Amino acid sequence: DCPRPKGGKFIDFCILVENQDINYQKKLMEMACVDQKIDSPETIKAKVKCMFEKYYAEFDCDGDGFTPPHGNVLKYSIHLGFDYFIDGVVRLYGLNLNIVDPADGKTLLDFILDQINMYKKYSDYKDKAPDALRRVKGLEDKYNHYKNDFGAKHAKDL
Repeated sequence: DCPRPKGGKFIDFCILVENQDINYQKKLMEMACVDQKIDSPETIKAKVKCMFEKYYAEFDCDGDGFTPPHGNVLKYSIHLGFDYFIDGVVRLYGLNLNIVDPADGKTLLDFILDQINMYKKYSDYKDKAPDALRRVKGLEDKYNHYKNDFGAKHAKDL
């Protein structure tokens, strides 16, 4: 019964993720109308998960070099290297990583695979190779973690 978050709450949320600010947890609970004094941990989890999934398309962010334009905040956190965010929202609130982002028709796992392939192309350039290969390794670790530990899937497999 929680009303749609208003007043720039979705943009504010992207800024929290951009700044790698763990106050994103408080913001999610506020947006989901959680009352920590009376809501049980199970109720908090259900409220946040419901609100996030209901407004998934509105949790869109933009930033330098981030594609797709208006991509979901989960993808934005990967772009920024804020790994703690995804682990946190999945473990705390049970958020579903298998939602297809309307911005590009892809899931988080699809996005990570696209990023891996992009950075592999950069590894052909000697001046960019060390950073690109390090980024590929990190993305491959995330890909395997989300797939194996959180059941993340590609859009074609849903």
